[in-house]
Amino acid sequence: MGCGGYILSQQSARELLSLLKQYDKLIPVDHIVFKDYMMKFPDDIFQMLPALCIQDHLLAKRYNLENEHNNFSSFLEQDRNIRKGEYEYKAKNKMKRSLTHKIRREGLRPVIQIMKCFKVLARKLRGERLVKVTFK
Repeated sequence: MGCGGYILSQQSARELLSLLKQYDKLIPVDHIVFKDYMMKFPDDIFQMLPALCIQDHLLAKRYNLENEHNNFSSFLEQDRNIRKGEYEYKAKNKMKRSLTHKIRREGLRPVIQIMKCFKVLARKLRGERLVKVTFK
């Protein structure tokens, strides 16, 4: 089961979040959307055709790439594996940075921080402000 992508109205997002609060443990939102949410708000779900996005396994099946399921990496896969107890740290895949790269990165860090401060100051002087929007 999988949704792939969502477009939610603000009201639908509130309703979905209220349903999420009722769960004791973290489960994929797809399961909530296609079970509880669909039962409670059946008129709020629409499907787009053509689809908004495609899932990796469907793309692989379409082009006969059955063994290739890594076209789109999942941001959730590592969390799922940790919850299942299947996560192992793979240091061999970590890119080794050279000493000159590390020195350059650390040398530029204060310059970048100062530039960010100037950007924030310039915004304030122009009367601009950033507002954090919270959903209740």
